[in-house]
Formats: sequence, C-alpha cells, structure tokens
Amino acid sequence: MKEKLLSDFITSQYNIRKLEEVTKAFLELIDTVILILADDSYNIKITPSYELKITGYSNVRNVSSKVESFIIHKYDSEEKLKDLVFKYSKSFNSMTKLERELFTKLFINKEKKTYIMQDMRLYQYQFDPIKKSAVVKFCLVLGLDKYINAI
Repeated sequence: MKEKLLSDFITSQYNIRKLEEVTKAFLELIDTVILILADDSYNIKITPSYELKITGYSNVRNVSSKVESFIIHKYDSEEKLKDLVFKYSKSFNSMTKLERELFTKLFINKEKKTYIMQDMRLYQYQFDPIKKSAVVKFCLVLGLDKYINAI
C-alpha cells in the first residue's frame, strides 16, 4: 500500500455514502450513454411535461434517477455524451492501481465486500481508506460532488 491514497483528513470532509450513491447512478448512466452512442436509433427527448426520456427501441430503460436526469440534461448532444465518456475514463485513470481494482470489483462488477477483501488480501482497516479515497477521487474529477444535495 505504498501508493498515494487521499488522507483521512480529506475523505472525512465528504459524505461517502452519498458519493457512493452518486457514483452508482453515474455508472448506470454511463451504461446508457454508451448504448446511445453505439446505436443511432436512440435519442434523448424532452416530453411535454419537461421530463427527459430516452427514446428508441422498446428495450431501452427510462431515466429514473434524479442524478441521471441532471446529467443527461447537461449532456444532451452526441459530442457532449462523448465528452462525458472521456471524463469517465479520465476519472477512472486518476485513481491508483489499487483503487481502480477495488472500484472495479465493488462498483462495476458489484462483488461482495467480503469476497473483495479476501481476493485482494485486505483487512477492514485497509479496505475502508482505499474505498473512500477511490470514491472521492472519482467524484471530484467528474464534478459529481455538486449533485450530492440532489439525492
């Protein structure tokens, strides 16, 4: 664990639970964005009641999260969506190798904490600071910390 993690002083200034919720919502959004960018038949539409909807084939899910709605509203063109995917990769790469591995297992692969700790040979006192550091770095690089009050 010689890699640079954010200090406890820095991570304790953020509500980690809410950052985790925003992170999960953002990762769901990225899945949707990649689907939209991969197929020309999907579009973002604003309904007469001013709700954002993704239109296309019937297997496209509706936007249900407030965070997704805010972000989709901000990124409503193809160039902006591509920029969002670029920012996602930039944010992911800002983490250390250990943080990326834990982040991938916990948030992308949705593995159980005990399995991750066993697989990565971590104790609880090692797991928590790595997770907190990864979540804070991820959200700060993307600017997701400003959406915390929206949840």
